[in-house]
Amino acid sequence: MMGHTHDQYFSVTNSLTNPEKHINVAQIGPSVTTSAYKNPAYGLITVDKETMLPTNYQIYAMDIEKANKYDAPLWDLSVDYKHDYDLDDIRPDAMYSLAERVRTDRSFAGLYKYHMARKVGAPKEISAKEAKQIGCMLGTSEETE
Repeated sequence: MMGHTHDQYFSVTNSLTNPEKHINVAQIGPSVTTSAYKNPAYGLITVDKETMLPTNYQIYAMDIEKANKYDAPLWDLSVDYKHDYDLDDIRPDAMYSLAERVRTDRSFAGLYKYHMARKVGAPKEISAKEAKQIGCMLGTSEETE
């Protein structure tokens, strides 16, 4: 079954038999179509040519207001996972740690939420409840291995 979303986030899959083991990361890519309070965007996954493992994830977004002002779509780097989130890599363990940081740090969760909207508005601290909801969404998928 397939689905469609205008959101941009990741989901760490944990082992059902060993819940502390993080076995996969799904990148839920943004949409290049417009959506309420979200700029159009696309994701770029960089892959190591030797190992074929992903090494970074970047989001390029088009600021609708700027595109209308200059009468041209300008695609700019919006989020660089390794740089913006201070990650060494994007393996499942690192992404789970990122999800935990979102869950427990309200300011950082606000920044992550701002990035989810492709920089619409301004980053701001969010409630502990909302930070927990976003962090849990990012880090609680399960699968039998």
